Amino acid sequence: MPSEAKSISYQDLYKLYEESRRNSEFLSKLISGSNDAVVTTDLHGRINFWSQPAERMLGYSPRQALGKPVTEIYFAGKEEAERVMQELRRGARVQNWETVLKRADGTSLHASISITLLKDEKGAAIGTLGIVRDISEVRQLQQQLRRSERLATIGELSSHIAHEIRNPLSAVKMNLQILSRMPELQGRAREHMKIALQEIDHLDSILAEIVDFVRPLRLNRQPARLATIMEEALLMAEDALQKADVRLIRDFGRDAADVPVDPLRVRQAFLNLLLNAVQAMEPASELRIAIRESTACQVVEISDSGRGIPAERMQQIFEPFFTTRSDGTGLGLTITKRIVEGHGGTIDVESREGAGTTFRITFLTYS
Repeated sequence: MPSEAKSISYQDLYKLYEESRRNSEFLSKLISGSNDAVVTTDLHGRINFWSQPAERMLGYSPRQALGKPVTEIYFAGKEEAERVMQELRRGARVQNWETVLKRADGTSLHASISITLLKDEKGAAIGTLGIVRDISEVRQLQQQLRRSERLATIGELSSHIAHEIRNPLSAVKMNLQILSRMPELQGRAREHMKIALQEIDHLDSILAEIVDFVRPLRLNRQPARLATIMEEALLMAEDALQKADVRLIRDFGRDAADVPVDPLRVRQAFLNLLLNAVQAMEPASELRIAIRESTACQVVEISDSGRGIPAERMQQIFEPFFTTRSDGTGLGLTITKRIVEGHGGTIDVESREGAGTTFRITFLTYS
């Protein structure tokens, strides 16, 4: 006896439809509200689903992304996409794969991706499902941690070296000074002695910079005018400015309020920047110094008309011991940045190769 077919009423069909629609809406909201991007591709690697977080993260609209080969969003291109597919074909799970993706504006995004194969009801692969997480902030924190660890190691080593060198250097300097006062020292011998003492002073200044770099920053804050501190720094740099035949242009504004700073430390920071500018300029160049008051802060700008900083070196200029000069320690800008940030301020740099450099320092007008 044939079994009776079970009929489905219109009401049952409607209920199934409504349940399906609600589930679909829920999944859609879940995907669009996530911080992670969801991207699917077909077996040819063409994107066929592009979630709203993917649009926010990478800047491609669904219209731009759909149908695009997924290899185009990898910075490494086709090579890396093929490596991912090889892992999937071997049955391996691609989970938390760190890579660099390309945003629509051409910039890079550090991402962690987890990818799995999509299969039909028979178990045949029909495409891939990828979950993309932005880890740019994590990478930045990791770099900061590595930099802090590197600075701590450099500081400890530098302190030890400076201590070991300074004592014998002081003894050498003292004995050379005694010998330089001997009446029998004449002619070329006296000239050689003078050069030796000058080089001792140079070494001593290098050691002083190293000691200043490793020593904890202590500030003696007091109300002071930045224009007054800058004038003191200019007086200390006067000899270097004159030798370089630099034309100085001041724009200090009027009646600027006092700022709570350590005048000696800020003068040191200004002097470092002034000498740095002089060394970057050709004779008869122009150096502009401006101090202006803004909301709750004062801004100091030191602009030279020198050769500028190459783009590939911009990220390194504040790194300790980075220098392009044969006689420099590479600590001047590092110390300057530490002084400014120790005051709760900021230091920024703008430069174009062949068109000069501007250092911009911002100090808060309240402590």
